[in-house]
Amino acid sequence: VRHHRHPPSVDPVTVTRTLVESAQLSVDALLTRLQSSLEGLTNHEAAQRYQAQGANSIADSEHNGLWRRVLPILASPLSFLLLALAVLNWFTGGHEGAVVIAAMVVLSSLFSFVQEFRSGRAAEALRSLVHTKVSLRRRMRQEDGTFPATGHPVHVPLAHIVPGDIVQLSAGNLVPADVRVSAAKDLFVNEAALTGESLPVEKL
Repeated sequence: VRHHRHPPSVDPVTVTRTLVESAQLSVDALLTRLQSSLEGLTNHEAAQRYQAQGANSIADSEHNGLWRRVLPILASPLSFLLLALAVLNWFTGGHEGAVVIAAMVVLSSLFSFVQEFRSGRAAEALRSLVHTKVSLRRRMRQEDGTFPATGHPVHVPLAHIVPGDIVQLSAGNLVPADVRVSAAKDLFVNEAALTGESLPVEKL
């Protein structure tokens, strides 16, 4: 399996075009484009690409600014309705009622924000306990400072996969990134999330 990943800052249209082009290339041509080989990258090349491309992970919305997390809560239809009612009460002389309604909206939104913040922290703590590793072929530096011509299986954290890595998958594994299949035997893929099919589909 060939890994091909895009930096998170790249335009989605460009990413889609790149993936389509990669799928249409032959295995040898794709290896040449990614400056890789079937024996895998060296650990030095992988480290350089990791520094340049970043982690193989999806951006977490939890790290958005405070207002970006509060505004969706305030912008709910119920909040708009109550705020409109508060404004109407204010201009019709019901100042106390307007203040009470506005306070209810603020307190309700604050409570929802605190609950979401706590659940987000709890989910982050659970994710930190799970350390998913992937089997790759890498050419590790030898004691004499050279790199062997033949790669060997190594296990690295999922976030440390880089473009050009040779990923080795077995039965039950999750696909860890955008990949190109170079060789497979009895390959079945679970496509339930895309097609709704309950059984794995064989890929020839």
